[in-house]
Amino acid sequence: MRKYLSIIVIVLATALSAMAQRVKTTAGNLAVSAEAPVARINAGTVVDTVAAPAGAEPFTQEDITLRGYSKRVSDNKECVFVTNNTTRPIAAVHLLLRYRTLDGTLIAEREVTLRCNVAPRAAAMCEFRTFDTHHEYYYVQSGKSRKSAVPYDISYHVLGYDVTVGRAAH
Repeated sequence: MRKYLSIIVIVLATALSAMAQRVKTTAGNLAVSAEAPVARINAGTVVDTVAAPAGAEPFTQEDITLRGYSKRVSDNKECVFVTNNTTRPIAAVHLLLRYRTLDGTLIAEREVTLRCNVAPRAAAMCEFRTFDTHHEYYYVQSGKSRKSAVPYDISYHVLGYDVTVGRAAH
């Protein structure tokens, strides 16, 4: 009797799983818009204690532009397009990043260095380790997460950048 009951349970389980509807678990047609600029932090004037060499271009916030930022809840890295608006090649960009919930609550603030070679008047994609090591947050413009997670927005302030002198390493 027990043998027949086990067989009936197995047959029913197989039939039910065959009748279940397919659930699509992948997101199709996702694209990062390289046109969406990331908001700048208005941090006021930052005074540098080192004088620029004679003939050097003065540093301004407009020298570097970030666009197309992306971070989904499952990502281990954040991704952004860095545009070099200067006439010199850049090897690294130093940023202050602020992550906020949609109601404005500060989640995290940190300084990062993006190591990327960006030619003058060009853009390059840069990836860097995410602040969200527990996979609890996603960037609001990266699309709603299927997993329960908190959307956030990001803003940045350019702390400085490294100009490449001579041949850039690849």
